[in-house]
Amino acid sequence: MTSQRQYISKGVYEHSQISDLVSVKEYIFVRHNEKKCLTLRFLNELDYVVNAMEFSVVQMDASKKILKTSKIKYTGLNFVPGTTYVDPALIVVDEYCADFRIVFTEIRSERYKYTVLNGRFTVDYIKADEPIINKAPRADYLAEFSIRSRKFGSPRLSALIATLVACLLVIVCVFDVFFSYDLFPRKDEENETTVGTEVEYVTDVDWGGY
Repeated sequence: MTSQRQYISKGVYEHSQISDLVSVKEYIFVRHNEKKCLTLRFLNELDYVVNAMEFSVVQMDASKKILKTSKIKYTGLNFVPGTTYVDPALIVVDEYCADFRIVFTEIRSERYKYTVLNGRFTVDYIKADEPIINKAPRADYLAEFSIRSRKFGSPRLSALIATLVACLLVIVCVFDVFFSYDLFPRKDEENETTVGTEVEYVTDVDWGGY
């Protein structure tokens, strides 16, 4: 069944924004599957590729009264500097939503995190996780440990145990492959949209002259 879509209005986002970051350029209100939705077009004004964005959509009615606030998070992005980005997820908004404000909270680019607060942003470098075990040079290990041969039990019994363990490992691997790929397909994390509100996924929004 083909979903019904009706364009309600479109325009240029005119609320104040932070310069030299990610900005909202245009918006479209659309009715999709009998729900009023919002889609946004962003511009990357940074000099770096954006990999993730977190922001809130403050929904307002015609009198500028706040109706609700929806938290949005886009991950797995490859948002190149100087280009625009439109997420395929339409944000479902209140039926009386006539205006909105976009409030960014965090933007990530590789190992840099841009945190937005009170109309300004700070940049932090995210350090790599420290290794659980710091490997020492091979000479240190040789100095601390000596290796001696020891014999345990009957050679036949040892061979039987080794054979049983090998068979068990093969069975476990077969079941792991079967359950991982046949029953529970892995989820593609590219361009994932995690939101605090309902969304409708589309691929062909008509931006017209924008």
